[in-house]
Amino acid sequence: MNSQKERPSFLNVDVPIVSSYRKEQHVQEVKTAALYFKNLGLSTYPDHLQNPIAIDGEFVFFGGDQETFGNDKRRMEIIFLKATNRAKLVYVVATNGYLGRSASIELAFCLLMNTPIALSQPITEFAKEVPQEIKNIVENNEALLPILPIKKIKELEKDRTQPFLPRKEKPPLVILDQKDKKAILLSIRSLIRHLEQ
Repeated sequence: MNSQKERPSFLNVDVPIVSSYRKEQHVQEVKTAALYFKNLGLSTYPDHLQNPIAIDGEFVFFGGDQETFGNDKRRMEIIFLKATNRAKLVYVVATNGYLGRSASIELAFCLLMNTPIALSQPITEFAKEVPQEIKNIVENNEALLPILPIKKIKELEKDRTQPFLPRKEKPPLVILDQKDKKAILLSIRSLIRHLEQ
């Protein structure tokens, strides 16, 4: 096994981007945000040059690591979750306020791990498959998360004196009770199990 296979290119990016990758408008916004972050000197997954690759009707990832993972959706998701935990910032692209099942669970995981998060816009709609507990966790904590519209990222290029990356809070910004923590971990487990099929 070569070192590329051991270390996927997106494991150590500065800004993993969480979004629903199956919708064209979402993909375009993700790629635009990635380009703007790149112009600020920050690496992203996906990057602005990658295109979505559908493994099946419900799982999409961006090119660049296909030779590493093949069709191992489970491993891709686990590595992506590790990447979010290592990130300087997790950016959530909520096109038209929408979040799908995986994106909602990934966002809840970031809340659990106290990862710095910014939203492209407020979340107003969840996919019907999102577990109610996850919806509640996101809705109850969303007001604590900064809104960083995609256009604002581009404006930051002009004024680099503005600090815009939130930091890991000590103590954590979001306080989750044991019930919430358990719901997030069970949702992650369910998502991973679902991807094994």
